[in-house]
Amino acid sequence: MKLFDSNLKPGKVKRYATIALGMLAMILYGSLYPFDFHRVAVSPSLLGAFLATWRDPVDRGDVISNILLYFPLGFFAVRCIPARSAILRIVSVTAAACLLATLIELAQFYDEGRGPSVDDALGNSFGTLLGAMAGVLIRGEISAPVLLLTAWFGTRLLPYPPRSMFTNTPSPPVPSLPRRSRAFPC
Repeated sequence: MKLFDSNLKPGKVKRYATIALGMLAMILYGSLYPFDFHRVAVSPSLLGAFLATWRDPVDRGDVISNILLYFPLGFFAVRCIPARSAILRIVSVTAAACLLATLIELAQFYDEGRGPSVDDALGNSFGTLLGAMAGVLIRGEISAPVLLLTAWFGTRLLPYPPRSMFTNTPSPPVPSLPRRSRAFPC
């Protein structure tokens, strides 16, 4: 079954595109902060070193935050694409976000204090996929107050549940986060 959004008016598309671009800017800023780039010797290749991170332990809090970070991007980006089949729109938005997430993770090799991870790129792609599917399936308008309340509620969940809630292994002490971080001062 194909779903079509033939009733998108140019004003709505522009609004969704503005929100999607805003999310993209937030993702780029938050993913590459503190912008302390330096030369690094990665062997045997940058892509090979990136793919080798699949063996690293997975922090469920990171996975949850990556999914939630990219969900709105997928939701609003899929609504910017003109009326085509839902599957094509979902696949194209998810593929673009997967490429974006991979490039950001590769750039983190050169950003002091950041750690690239295949799991982060996969979580980002999955969040985009979920957001794009929701953007196609939810037919009504999303009002600005609902969007702001949802974003505010998401910040109240920080820090996400520690690893010990899901496994029997104790998690290291988590320092409390300040109400205003340097990455997102507002």
